[in-house]
Amino acid sequence: MQTLLPAGAGYASIEIKVSFLRPLRANAGEIEVRGQALKAGRRVAFAEARARDQSGELAGRATTSPAINRP
Repeated sequence: MQTLLPAGAGYASIEIKVSFLRPLRANAGEIEVRGQALKAGRRVAFAEARARDQSGELAGRATTSPAINRP
């Protein structure tokens, strides 16, 4: 998210949603997590992330809406 904002700007989460779709055990091996900043408006931004197990199955998904504090 920080890469979409001007220097000196900060943000604080106003909403976070996490969906756990399948269990991941300690011995499950590597987990791939990819996040993406979707949009940064004047006051609110939007981002999401997805976690996949070694077989590529989606294990979890998260979205967030942080409030932007511009300098």
